[in-house]
Amino acid sequence: MKTFKLATWNLQKGPALEDFAKSNFFAAAARSARYQVLGGLIRNSDIVFVQEPPVEIRQETQQVDFANIEAQEQVWSSYNQEADNQAHKSANRPAYYSQFAMRLLEVPSDCPANGSEDAFRLSAMGWAVTALGEAIFVSLHATSGYGAKRNTTEFLKWLAKWVPDQHRNVRFVLIGADFNHTPNPTSYKVENCSVEFSLPTQMTQQSGNAIDGFCCLIVDPAITVKWQNSQRVCTGECAGAIETKMVQVNPNILQAVNQRGYLGKLTAGPLAGTSAVLSSDMWVRMSDHCAVVGAIDISCPD
Repeated sequence: MKTFKLATWNLQKGPALEDFAKSNFFAAAARSARYQVLGGLIRNSDIVFVQEPPVEIRQETQQVDFANIEAQEQVWSSYNQEADNQAHKSANRPAYYSQFAMRLLEVPSDCPANGSEDAFRLSAMGWAVTALGEAIFVSLHATSGYGAKRNTTEFLKWLAKWVPDQHRNVRFVLIGADFNHTPNPTSYKVENCSVEFSLPTQMTQQSGNAIDGFCCLIVDPAITVKWQNSQRVCTGECAGAIETKMVQVNPNILQAVNQRGYLGKLTAGPLAGTSAVLSSDMWVRMSDHCAVVGAIDISCPD
Protein backbone atom coordinates (compact mmCIF):
# COMPACT_ATOMS: atom_id res chain seq x y z
CA MET A 1 0.00 0.00 0.00
CA LYS A 2 1.11 3.55 -0.74
CA THR A 3 -0.29 6.66 0.91
CA PHE A 4 -0.21 9.98 -0.93
CA LYS A 5 -0.64 13.18 1.08
CA LEU A 6 -2.33 15.81 -1.07
CA ALA A 7 -3.21 19.50 -0.95
CA THR A 8 -5.14 21.75 -3.32
CA TRP A 9 -5.82 25.48 -3.25
CA ASN A 10 -7.26 28.08 -5.61
CA LEU A 11 -5.26 31.22 -4.81
CA GLN A 12 -7.67 33.50 -6.73
CA LYS A 13 -4.95 34.96 -8.94
CA GLY A 14 -3.12 36.20 -5.89
CA PRO A 15 -0.65 39.05 -6.56
CA ALA A 16 2.98 38.12 -6.96
CA LEU A 17 5.55 38.33 -4.21
CA GLU A 18 7.98 39.94 -6.62
CA ASP A 19 7.91 43.51 -5.32
CA PHE A 20 6.59 44.23 -1.85
CA ALA A 21 8.05 47.73 -1.95
CA LYS A 22 5.53 48.86 -4.57
CA SER A 23 2.58 47.36 -2.71
CA ASN A 24 0.36 48.94 -0.15
CA PHE A 25 0.66 47.53 3.33
CA PHE A 26 -2.52 45.47 3.27
CA ALA A 27 -1.69 43.84 -0.07
CA ALA A 28 1.76 42.96 1.24
CA ALA A 29 0.24 41.47 4.39
CA ALA A 30 -2.15 39.32 2.36
CA ARG A 31 0.72 38.05 0.21
CA SER A 32 2.78 37.22 3.27
CA ALA A 33 -0.09 35.23 4.78
CA ARG A 34 -0.77 33.43 1.49
CA TYR A 35 2.82 32.28 1.15
CA GLN A 36 3.03 31.13 4.74
CA VAL A 37 -0.02 28.90 4.17
CA LEU A 38 1.38 27.69 0.85
CA GLY A 39 4.72 26.90 2.50
CA GLY A 40 2.92 24.83 5.12
CA LEU A 41 1.08 22.88 2.43
CA ILE A 42 4.36 22.12 0.66
CA ARG A 43 6.07 20.95 3.86
CA ASN A 44 3.25 18.59 4.78
CA SER A 45 2.21 17.16 1.40
CA ASP A 46 3.66 14.82 -1.21
CA ILE A 47 2.09 16.97 -3.91
CA VAL A 48 0.38 20.36 -3.91
CA PHE A 49 -2.06 21.33 -6.66
CA VAL A 50 -2.89 25.00 -7.17
CA GLN A 51 -5.29 26.87 -9.39
CA GLU A 52 -5.11 30.58 -10.28
CA PRO A 53 -1.50 30.80 -9.04
CA PRO A 54 0.48 34.06 -8.82
CA VAL A 55 2.79 35.01 -11.64
CA GLU A 56 6.07 33.76 -10.18
CA ILE A 57 4.70 30.22 -9.87
CA ARG A 58 3.59 30.24 -13.50
CA GLN A 59 6.97 31.56 -14.63
CA GLU A 60 8.75 28.46 -13.33
CA THR A 61 8.09 26.62 -16.61
CA GLN A 62 7.62 29.14 -19.38
CA GLN A 63 9.58 27.34 -22.10
CA VAL A 64 9.75 23.56 -22.08
CA ASP A 65 11.37 21.22 -24.59
CA PHE A 66 8.97 18.30 -24.17
CA ALA A 67 11.09 16.06 -26.40
CA ASN A 68 13.93 16.18 -23.87
CA ILE A 69 12.24 17.11 -20.60
CA GLU A 70 13.37 15.23 -17.50
CA ALA A 71 11.53 14.42 -14.31
CA GLN A 72 11.92 17.07 -11.62
CA GLU A 73 11.05 17.34 -7.99
CA GLN A 74 10.44 20.23 -5.59
CA VAL A 75 9.70 22.74 -8.36
CA TRP A 76 6.51 24.38 -9.55
CA SER A 77 5.31 23.09 -12.92
CA SER A 78 2.54 24.49 -15.11
CA TYR A 79 1.60 24.24 -18.75
CA ASN A 80 2.21 27.63 -20.38
CA GLN A 81 2.69 26.64 -23.98
CA GLU A 82 -0.54 27.75 -25.63
CA ALA A 83 -1.24 31.32 -26.69
CA ASP A 84 -4.45 32.49 -25.03
CA ASN A 85 -6.36 35.64 -24.22
CA GLN A 86 -5.30 35.82 -20.59
CA ALA A 87 -3.30 38.77 -19.33
CA HIS A 88 0.10 37.69 -18.01
CA LYS A 89 -0.40 39.09 -14.51
CA SER A 90 -3.80 37.48 -13.99
CA ALA A 91 -3.72 34.36 -16.16
CA ASN A 92 -5.26 31.19 -14.79
CA ARG A 93 -2.89 28.30 -15.44
CA PRO A 94 -3.00 25.43 -12.91
CA ALA A 95 0.29 24.19 -11.42
CA TYR A 96 1.64 21.50 -9.11
CA TYR A 97 4.57 21.06 -6.71
CA SER A 98 5.81 17.52 -6.14
CA GLN A 99 8.16 16.18 -3.49
CA PHE A 100 9.04 13.26 -5.78
CA ALA A 101 10.39 13.19 -9.33
CA MET A 102 7.70 13.94 -11.89
CA ARG A 103 7.86 14.74 -15.59
CA LEU A 104 5.59 17.50 -16.89
CA LEU A 105 3.46 16.22 -19.76
CA GLU A 106 2.64 18.09 -22.92
CA VAL A 107 -1.10 18.65 -23.06
CA PRO A 108 -2.52 17.13 -26.27
CA SER A 109 -4.50 19.31 -28.66
CA ASP A 110 -7.67 17.27 -28.09
CA CYS A 111 -7.66 17.85 -24.32
CA PRO A 112 -10.91 19.63 -23.33
CA ALA A 113 -10.38 23.32 -22.63
CA ASN A 114 -11.62 24.45 -19.22
CA GLY A 115 -13.01 27.82 -20.17
CA SER A 116 -13.76 29.56 -23.44
CA GLU A 117 -11.90 28.24 -26.47
CA ASP A 118 -9.55 31.23 -26.52
CA ALA A 119 -8.77 31.02 -22.79
CA PHE A 120 -7.41 27.49 -22.63
CA ARG A 121 -6.75 27.09 -18.91
CA LEU A 122 -5.25 23.70 -19.64
CA SER A 123 -4.47 21.43 -16.72
CA ALA A 124 -0.96 20.84 -15.40
CA MET A 125 -0.26 17.11 -15.75
CA GLY A 126 2.76 15.19 -14.51
CA TRP A 127 3.87 11.58 -14.96
CA ALA A 128 5.74 9.66 -12.27
CA VAL A 129 6.89 6.17 -11.34
CA THR A 130 5.57 5.38 -7.86
CA ALA A 131 5.90 2.39 -5.57
CA LEU A 132 2.72 1.08 -7.23
CA GLY A 133 3.87 1.69 -10.78
CA GLU A 134 3.22 4.52 -13.20
CA ALA A 135 0.74 7.28 -12.36
CA ILE A 136 -0.35 10.69 -13.61
CA PHE A 137 -1.09 13.68 -11.39
CA VAL A 138 -3.30 16.57 -12.49
CA SER A 139 -4.08 20.09 -11.26
CA LEU A 140 -7.52 20.92 -12.65
CA HIS A 141 -9.66 24.05 -12.69
CA ALA A 142 -13.17 23.39 -13.99
CA THR A 143 -14.23 26.97 -14.63
CA SER A 144 -17.74 27.93 -13.57
CA GLY A 145 -18.48 30.35 -16.40
CA TYR A 146 -18.53 27.60 -19.00
CA GLY A 147 -20.23 24.76 -17.13
CA ALA A 148 -18.20 23.31 -14.27
CA LYS A 149 -19.95 19.94 -14.21
CA ARG A 150 -19.68 19.64 -17.97
CA ASN A 151 -15.99 20.59 -17.86
CA THR A 152 -15.28 17.98 -15.19
CA THR A 153 -17.26 15.29 -17.02
CA GLU A 154 -15.61 15.94 -20.38
CA PHE A 155 -12.15 16.01 -18.82
CA LEU A 156 -12.63 12.70 -16.97
CA LYS A 157 -14.04 11.02 -20.08
CA TRP A 158 -11.09 12.30 -22.11
CA LEU A 159 -8.59 11.09 -19.47
CA ALA A 160 -10.22 7.65 -19.37
CA LYS A 161 -9.58 7.29 -23.10
CA TRP A 162 -6.27 9.14 -23.47
CA VAL A 163 -4.41 7.47 -20.57
CA PRO A 164 -4.90 3.83 -21.74
CA ASP A 165 -4.18 4.85 -25.34
CA GLN A 166 -1.05 6.91 -24.74
CA HIS A 167 0.22 5.78 -21.32
CA ARG A 168 -0.63 2.10 -21.22
CA ASN A 169 1.32 1.37 -18.03
CA VAL A 170 -0.35 4.08 -15.95
CA ARG A 171 -2.46 2.48 -13.22
CA PHE A 172 -4.19 5.52 -11.72
CA VAL A 173 -4.58 9.28 -12.02
CA LEU A 174 -4.76 11.60 -8.98
CA ILE A 175 -6.41 15.00 -9.44
CA GLY A 176 -6.43 18.04 -7.17
CA ALA A 177 -9.05 20.53 -8.28
CA ASP A 178 -11.30 23.48 -7.98
CA PHE A 179 -14.31 21.64 -9.42
CA ASN A 180 -16.50 24.78 -9.16
CA HIS A 181 -19.39 22.51 -8.17
CA THR A 182 -19.97 19.76 -5.62
CA PRO A 183 -19.51 16.50 -7.56
CA ASN A 184 -22.06 13.76 -7.12
CA PRO A 185 -19.88 10.63 -7.44
CA THR A 186 -22.68 8.59 -8.95
CA SER A 187 -23.00 11.10 -11.81
CA TYR A 188 -19.55 10.40 -13.21
CA LYS A 189 -19.41 7.24 -15.26
CA VAL A 190 -16.49 6.76 -17.65
CA GLU A 191 -15.67 3.84 -19.89
CA ASN A 192 -13.15 1.25 -18.66
CA CYS A 193 -12.26 3.25 -15.50
CA SER A 194 -13.81 4.03 -12.13
CA VAL A 195 -13.86 7.40 -10.39
CA GLU A 196 -13.59 8.20 -6.67
CA PHE A 197 -14.00 11.74 -5.22
CA SER A 198 -13.04 13.21 -1.86
CA LEU A 199 -14.13 16.70 -0.73
CA PRO A 200 -14.63 18.28 2.69
CA THR A 201 -18.18 18.34 4.03
CA GLN A 202 -17.97 22.08 4.85
CA MET A 203 -17.89 24.95 2.36
CA THR A 204 -14.56 25.57 0.67
CA GLN A 205 -15.54 28.73 -1.22
CA GLN A 206 -17.15 31.90 0.07
CA SER A 207 -20.34 31.11 -1.88
CA GLY A 208 -21.02 28.49 0.80
CA ASN A 209 -20.37 25.40 -1.33
CA ALA A 210 -17.84 22.57 -1.05
CA ILE A 211 -16.19 22.68 -4.47
CA ASP A 212 -12.48 21.98 -3.85
CA GLY A 213 -10.94 18.57 -3.34
CA PHE A 214 -9.60 15.47 -5.02
CA CYS A 215 -10.46 12.74 -7.49
CA CYS A 216 -8.86 9.42 -8.38
CA LEU A 217 -9.35 7.88 -11.80
CA ILE A 218 -8.67 4.15 -11.40
CA VAL A 219 -7.33 2.78 -14.66
CA ASP A 220 -6.10 -0.61 -13.49
CA PRO A 221 -9.06 -2.55 -12.00
CA ALA A 222 -6.65 -4.36 -9.66
CA ILE A 223 -6.08 -1.07 -7.84
CA THR A 224 -8.14 -0.33 -4.72
CA VAL A 225 -8.31 3.06 -3.05
CA LYS A 226 -9.38 4.36 0.33
CA TRP A 227 -9.68 8.10 0.91
CA GLN A 228 -8.79 9.56 4.27
CA ASN A 229 -11.16 12.42 5.06
CA SER A 230 -10.35 15.60 3.17
CA GLN A 231 -10.26 18.66 5.42
CA ARG A 232 -10.23 22.39 5.14
CA VAL A 233 -7.05 23.98 6.44
CA CYS A 234 -8.88 26.04 9.05
CA THR A 235 -7.78 26.34 12.67
CA GLY A 236 -9.78 23.99 14.85
CA GLU A 237 -10.36 21.65 11.90
CA CYS A 238 -6.83 21.19 10.59
CA ALA A 239 -3.58 22.74 11.79
CA GLY A 240 -1.69 25.01 9.41
CA ALA A 241 1.27 27.34 9.20
CA ILE A 242 -0.81 30.23 10.58
CA GLU A 243 -4.26 30.61 12.12
CA THR A 244 -6.89 30.52 9.38
CA LYS A 245 -10.67 30.56 9.03
CA MET A 246 -13.34 30.49 6.32
CA VAL A 247 -16.01 33.20 6.47
CA GLN A 248 -19.21 33.50 4.46
CA VAL A 249 -21.26 36.69 4.26
CA ASN A 250 -24.50 37.56 2.53
CA PRO A 251 -23.42 38.71 -0.94
CA ASN A 252 -26.30 41.21 -0.95
CA ILE A 253 -24.82 43.09 1.98
CA LEU A 254 -21.90 45.40 1.31
CA GLN A 255 -18.87 44.13 3.22
CA ALA A 256 -15.20 45.01 3.32
CA VAL A 257 -13.28 42.63 1.07
CA ASN A 258 -11.32 41.07 3.91
CA GLN A 259 -14.43 40.16 5.90
CA ARG A 260 -15.26 37.17 3.73
CA GLY A 261 -13.48 34.24 2.13
CA TYR A 262 -10.34 32.54 3.41
CA LEU A 263 -8.69 34.62 6.12
CA GLY A 264 -5.24 34.30 7.68
CA LYS A 265 -4.14 35.78 10.99
CA LEU A 266 -0.79 37.54 11.11
CA THR A 267 0.71 38.07 14.55
CA ALA A 268 2.35 41.25 15.77
CA GLY A 269 6.01 41.58 14.84
CA PRO A 270 8.06 41.36 11.63
CA LEU A 271 5.94 40.63 8.56
CA ALA A 272 7.43 37.57 6.84
CA GLY A 273 8.89 38.38 3.44
CA THR A 274 8.87 42.14 3.98
CA SER A 275 10.64 44.83 5.99
CA ALA A 276 7.38 45.85 7.65
CA VAL A 277 6.53 45.31 11.31
CA LEU A 278 2.98 44.71 12.55
CA SER A 279 2.08 46.65 15.67
CA SER A 280 -0.79 44.28 16.46
CA ASP A 281 -2.37 41.05 15.25
CA MET A 282 -4.46 41.34 12.09
CA TRP A 283 -6.63 39.19 9.83
CA VAL A 284 -6.16 39.40 6.06
CA ARG A 285 -8.08 37.88 3.16
CA MET A 286 -6.01 35.41 1.11
CA SER A 287 -8.51 33.98 -1.40
CA ASP A 288 -12.18 33.21 -1.99
CA HIS A 289 -11.27 29.50 -1.63
CA CYS A 290 -9.71 27.80 1.37
CA ALA A 291 -6.87 25.32 1.15
CA VAL A 292 -7.86 21.64 1.33
CA VAL A 293 -5.72 18.68 2.39
CA GLY A 294 -6.35 14.98 2.17
CA ALA A 295 -4.72 11.59 1.75
CA ILE A 296 -5.41 8.47 -0.22
CA ASP A 297 -4.31 4.89 0.44
CA ILE A 298 -3.77 2.98 -2.79
CA SER A 299 -3.24 -0.79 -2.84
CA CYS A 300 -2.75 -3.49 -5.41
CA PRO A 301 -2.34 -7.28 -5.09
CA ASP A 302 1.13 -7.36 -6.64
